[in-house]
Amino acid sequence: MKVRDGTGFGSFHISQLVNISLWNQGRAERILPRTVSRILVRKDVIESERRAKKEWRRFEWGQPNQLIQVDLTMFNGIPLLTMEDDYSRRGWAVRLANQKDKTVARGMKKLLKIKYDNLLTDNGSQFSRKNKVIREYCEHHINEKHIWTSIHHPQTMGKLSAFQKGLKRFLHHKLGTSQDIQEIDQYIDIYVPWYNNGKYHSTISSYPEERYSGQRDIEWYNSLVKSLKLEDVLVIKSEG
Repeated sequence: MKVRDGTGFGSFHISQLVNISLWNQGRAERILPRTVSRILVRKDVIESERRAKKEWRRFEWGQPNQLIQVDLTMFNGIPLLTMEDDYSRRGWAVRLANQKDKTVARGMKKLLKIKYDNLLTDNGSQFSRKNKVIREYCEHHINEKHIWTSIHHPQTMGKLSAFQKGLKRFLHHKLGTSQDIQEIDQYIDIYVPWYNNGKYHSTISSYPEERYSGQRDIEWYNSLVKSLKLEDVLVIKSEG
């Protein structure tokens, strides 16, 4: 329960953290996600995790940096800029001071400093075909084209939407209704490295950073445990 309280994660990722802790202690037993789920249901923390899934036709670009999805979302009235590599699910996020087009473009430059092939956005004013700022951004930062989603097909941005929802669930779990920008920044900086290095994606049979760059940060677990002050329940492997 302390791991759930500290992270807000679901049963799969709680069991992952607990099993790494057990491994670090040299213990052979393993905790299954369904065991964690039963405990959380029994404690009235979550309802049964069985849910109906809609089947969308999946699309996926074939290499990292071929398509970057970009979108704005809000947390407690604070704008967040999110980006995700379509192939690897590698994500980026930053809090913005406002939603002005120049602020959004600066945020995009801050998050992803390399040139990439294609940009996918919705039809919001910051990304409009008529917006001079985003056109200038594309001229200098993408190799091919800016693609806009169809208004009637929001699932086109489904991968990025899932990243946003997970990030905001985590922020809400840690901050509730707080608008403290320093704490928002702090917890974004905790969540995103975990998402990229510690969150296994069954649809790609890999971790985002591993699929994006070929190598993930092996210190992600220690960093997460320390950042969330969970050392009393999750064991960190000692150096050496």
